[in-house]
Amino acid sequence: KEIYESSPENLSYKNGLAISYSKLGGIYEATGDWKNALVNYQEQLRIFKEIYESSPENLSYKNGLAISYSKLGGIYEATGDWKNALVNYQEQLRIFKEIYESSPENLSYKNGLAISLARSGTFYLKQNQIGEALTHFLESRTLFAELWQATQGQIVAFTFYFAMNTHDVTRIVKYLLQENQYPAEQAPAIKESIKAMRQEGYAALRPLAEAGVLQENQKWLVVELRDENWYHF
Repeated sequence: KEIYESSPENLSYKNGLAISYSKLGGIYEATGDWKNALVNYQEQLRIFKEIYESSPENLSYKNGLAISYSKLGGIYEATGDWKNALVNYQEQLRIFKEIYESSPENLSYKNGLAISLARSGTFYLKQNQIGEALTHFLESRTLFAELWQATQGQIVAFTFYFAMNTHDVTRIVKYLLQENQYPAEQAPAIKESIKAMRQEGYAALRPLAEAGVLQENQKWLVVELRDENWYHF
C-alpha cells in the first residue's frame, strides 16, 4: 500500500497491491473465513478493474481481472450465493474467451479458458443443469486435449486436466444414457464413444502414474478410468 501510495500512477505497483489482496483473500478462504476472503477479493477486483481500464491492451492485466472474477465466484459458491457465483463465473468466462481469442497460440491463456469452462461446468452440474454442464465440459475437453497434445504429455497439469475432463464428460453421458435421454438406436454408438474416450484419458494419465509424478489426491482418477466395471450399464 505504501509503495503504491507513493507512486499511484505506476501500474506495476498497483498490480502488486491487487495481488497482495488476492493472497490475503486466499489465506482467509483456506481458513474458512468467507467474510474476510470476500472483502479482499472484492478489493482485488476493484483494483484490477482500474488497472485494466488504464491499459486495456495489456493481456496480463486482463487475465488478472478474469482471475479476480473467478475467485469471487468461488467464494459466492462456497457460501451458497448461487446467483452472484453465476454472475462472476460468466464474467470470468467472457473475459477468458476474449483473452484466448486475442492470442490463441498462448498455452497459458488457452489453459485459463479451459479451466474456466471446466469450473463453469462443475457449477452447472451442482445446479443440476446437466445440458449446460456437458456443453462446458466438452468445450474444455477440446482445449485440454490440444494442450496435452501440444506438450506431448510432458506437463502434468495439462494431462491431468485432460483426463479429469474425460472423466466428467463420460460420467454425465453415462447418466443421460441411463435416464434414456438419447434415442435408443444411438445408445450403442454413444456407449462405444465414451468407452474410447475413457481409454484415451487413461492412456494419457498412465505414464504419469507409472513415473510416480501424480500427487496423492490425483491417483484416484487413474483407478476410475481403468475400472472395467464402469462400462456395465
